[in-house]
Amino acid sequence: MEPLRLRRTRLNAAFPGLAAPGTRGIARAWLAAAVAALGASGLLALLVVAARAPEIGRNAALAAAFPRALVVHVTYGVIAWLAAGAALIWTLLAPGRAAAAGTGVFWAGLVLVGVSGVAGGGRALLADYVPVLDDGTFLLGLGLLAAGAALAAAGTLRRAPRGAAAPATAAALAFLAALVTVACAGAVLPLPEASEDYARLFWAAGHQMQLAWTLLMVAAWGLLARTAGIALPREATAAATAAGLLVLAAAALAAAVESPSRPGPVHTRLMALGGLAPLPLVIALAVPLLRAAGGSTQAATARTALGASMLLYLVGGALALTIAGADTRVPAHYHASIAGVTLALMGLAYLLLPALGCRPVRPALARAQLALYAAGQLAHALGLAWAGGAGAARKTALAAGGGADSPAALALTGGGGLLAAAGGALFVLAAGYAVLRASSTAGEAADEAEDRERQHEDDGEEGELAVRQARAAAPLDPQQGLVGGQVEADADGREDQDLEQLAFHRADAARTSEARRGVACAR
Repeated sequence: MEPLRLRRTRLNAAFPGLAAPGTRGIARAWLAAAVAALGASGLLALLVVAARAPEIGRNAALAAAFPRALVVHVTYGVIAWLAAGAALIWTLLAPGRAAAAGTGVFWAGLVLVGVSGVAGGGRALLADYVPVLDDGTFLLGLGLLAAGAALAAAGTLRRAPRGAAAPATAAALAFLAALVTVACAGAVLPLPEASEDYARLFWAAGHQMQLAWTLLMVAAWGLLARTAGIALPREATAAATAAGLLVLAAAALAAAVESPSRPGPVHTRLMALGGLAPLPLVIALAVPLLRAAGGSTQAATARTALGASMLLYLVGGALALTIAGADTRVPAHYHASIAGVTLALMGLAYLLLPALGCRPVRPALARAQLALYAAGQLAHALGLAWAGGAGAARKTALAAGGGADSPAALALTGGGGLLAAAGGALFVLAAGYAVLRASSTAGEAADEAEDRERQHEDDGEEGELAVRQARAAAPLDPQQGLVGGQVEADADGREDQDLEQLAFHRADAARTSEARRGVACAR
């Protein structure tokens, strides 16, 4: 098992915010928002999958509910889940008041979107990238989601972390650029009333948002690789980040030159290039990942998340090459690609839970959940691609003409969707329970005191190991007895000093724990 002190050192090096006072509570709020969004999306996914399944999908009531459920499902499962996961990373990279304020704004957006989906009015407008409900409550909630995550992103840009954190910083830049692009398009275009109007409004920004999620996945891959014990060349991370930033710059230039009322294919081609940005990491990680074995249970979980994420993302890229029209090969492509990003965030969440003061998830359960979700999404995406080739229309329930000539393809789509929903539900239950068991401010102080105590114990063990190594290195030649005796004496002196220091640290930790219990009793 990997020593706790080593795990803490790696996480603190990657996320300086873990050592900042109060940041763990803010990060837990972002993680709770991400889990809540994914859970709500999973419930709606059951309705969406049922509306496309053989026989069941021919129900008229399901067909009527399908568009509205699809809008809220995408809003929660793509926009809210990924934005909250990104904000979690941005908060830990650059903690501050902006990220703290963003959590409240974001949670308000989650509530409003849910209220509008259940009790609101308005039509379901299935625009590309950002489908909406033509309802003021929904649109306000969507705006609050964007504003909350933007606060965390702005804090990251203000501090501009470098090195391994560069992809996450680039993702923040792409996210904010997408919001600026939406604002500029909204200032030029007339008030949207139909799906086509919203499609034009979000066309350029939606592609930039895609790039933000891709760069976010690159950042998660780097940390998962380090946790798995795989050396990741800096050049690979730098190349992926540079490629993403070049595509972002080209997309921003295209958005400024092109008229938003007549969106062209430029952004689609640019995003195809942006989708290639993670390839340097794939090339650098593929062979070491296949050869990696052993290590801690945490490393095994990181390898599972990294491998599943890379596989789904590559499948999504391959499915993009099959798109030929407005059929279900389009959602097949982005379901696999988004699943790749989601798997990376899930693996990262398992890694961060103990560091955030939450109850850790059992490694065997975490690996089983990741494998179940990946298998389900893979089957679902392949089924959608198969059905699309057989004539299944996208954004359409079976009873409304979204069928195909291949019932087997629809069965694969539905079965994979159910497996993916089960895997997502397992993550929500496991991570949600862990977050709910997280302690309050007083408990956070207790967690930190326990961490210090364990670190002191690890320091003591390292000191004892150094003593044993010094003794083992002492010369055994009788003619060098003076030198050997001197080394042994020095080692004994260091051992006494280390033991005294360990006793002091343990006494200090005991006093801290006693003071914490006194505060709790007083409360």
